[in-house]
Amino acid sequence: MRIGSLSKSLGVRVPTLRRWTQEFAMGLSAEARGGEGRPRRFNARDQHLLTRVRDLLADEEATYVAVRRQLVQEGLMAGGEDVDGPATPEERDAGERFVLSVAERSLAPLRERLALLEEQLQVMTKELAKLQARVATLEQEEALERQPDTNKRRWIR
Repeated sequence: MRIGSLSKSLGVRVPTLRRWTQEFAMGLSAEARGGEGRPRRFNARDQHLLTRVRDLLADEEATYVAVRRQLVQEGLMAGGEDVDGPATPEERDAGERFVLSVAERSLAPLRERLALLEEQLQVMTKELAKLQARVATLEQEEALERQPDTNKRRWIR
């Protein structure tokens, strides 16, 4: 099964599954880990493991470390030194890059919307300045109209 199909089957997003394949790589087949441009392919055992991961992570207080330990206890993952996390700095860096890429993709539409709103604000600020100038002009004209016109009175007398 490919990652898109598994995503639908488990009810989780593809980026989440990619993260899980990094976090729980010890329990997955080499095909499920993908890499070097190879698409991930999940066998029945991989699907079972990731279903269990999803179920364990449904608890809001669950951590990846706690889930890894539980999977080791259940015999779904081999125990080892790296049960508490990625074994190498490269794996940690890959995890961080993954999280950053997901965050960047999530923020991109918000940044675009912010830029549009800033443009609209500039237009509205200019329009407000024009309206304020027009109000000031009208107030001056009204003030002049209220003043007694001495020239008019001279001619009336």
